[in-house]
Amino acid sequence: MNRIVLFLIFFIVTTPLFKAQAVQIAPYNTGWLPVDTYDGTRVNNLIQIPIHLSSSQGFQMNQWTLSFRVIGPITNGTQTISAADIGKLKFQINSVTSQGSPNANDNNQIANAGTLGLITAKIPFSTALTNFVANSSYDLTIRNRYFQINLGYAVEIEGGAYLEQYKSWDNYRVNLALEIRNRKNEILPTGQPSLISFDMRIMPPGIPPGSEQFSLLLAPAATNVQLEFQTPSDYANGVSKTQIKAASIISNTPYFVQVHTLSSELSSPSNTLSFNTVKLSMADNLTGLYSPGVNLSPTNQVLYSNSAHTISKWYDLKYEITPPTGPIGFFNKPYETYSGTVIFTITPQ
Repeated sequence: MNRIVLFLIFFIVTTPLFKAQAVQIAPYNTGWLPVDTYDGTRVNNLIQIPIHLSSSQGFQMNQWTLSFRVIGPITNGTQTISAADIGKLKFQINSVTSQGSPNANDNNQIANAGTLGLITAKIPFSTALTNFVANSSYDLTIRNRYFQINLGYAVEIEGGAYLEQYKSWDNYRVNLALEIRNRKNEILPTGQPSLISFDMRIMPPGIPPGSEQFSLLLAPAATNVQLEFQTPSDYANGVSKTQIKAASIISNTPYFVQVHTLSSELSSPSNTLSFNTVKLSMADNLTGLYSPGVNLSPTNQVLYSNSAHTISKWYDLKYEITPPTGPIGFFNKPYETYSGTVIFTITPQ
């Protein structure tokens, strides 16, 4: 009996599947920050933030927010930048470029600081989440093609005698987390922020300036404030929020505390409110005597003034929205969370 033997050879061919992320940021640094003068230092385009968009339809990118925060201490291993001095590091938009065919979004809008709605003022570094742009209406819904926007940010550090305490040949490492969120407030593409770092060496030569010494430090609990309208009485009479021991100040010279906002409006995912409906006043925590207060706006305004005191003093802050300018205009606004950023500065008189 003849036998038939069959040899069967199976070839299994696998092909890797590569899929570009529909929405992704890929930040990187172009160098480092050498602080070699007591006048401060600025490096243009030190941080680059490419926004990659590949067939991003369906990802709710017709409105989006780009933010950052400092993560961990800014340290060289032996010395650490104090919480009061972290805000002396600042971002500022330096350049906006794009590439694609066509070199615009699907609404034929060219990308620039104005169309993107970028904050163009200097933005202090913070451990709290801080916006480069909030609820941008520049539509990043890109259909069936690739489009990239690249944001170049300058980084600078304020000058002053305070740099003396941080002098070291060892570099400080500045770690940042950046995130882009869609209209649904989802972090894309994976739900996790993108991490980036840069080095900074502080070694100014010579003798530090011996002029005024002053500092203002916000308490951690005072970095966020919430004013909430819940009842008819709130809309009729207004609401307020007082933060006790919100700021500590020490100064060997008479000083002004000034305040301004990064934008003229408080924004939600779908609406805006004028920032100047919010009034802010300040009081010595021991006396409880409040300043007249200012209505918040992008214009720098004097909130408080005082003579020199070389022992730290605590101050209270009161935020309020009262008739007639505020709540009357809120009846027709959706019940949403509106947010914005307030910047405090201290300067000698």
